[in-house]
Amino acid sequence: MINSIKNGDQPLPPVTQVSIAETTSIEQPPLKDKSMWSDQEKRVQKIDRLAIISIISII
Repeated sequence: MINSIKNGDQPLPPVTQVSIAETTSIEQPPLKDKSMWSDQEKRVQKIDRLAIISIISII
């Protein structure tokens, strides 16, 4: 499938936003200045960032 995508033979599959930190939302959260984030929001962002890095390293 990866070669097909690189060659343009198939459209890219749809991507769903999922949070590993047990938060689910279809809507995009409003953007806030990082200095205004609560501790929970900071933890969620950190977990999501680490999950993305892990997924990218597998590919």
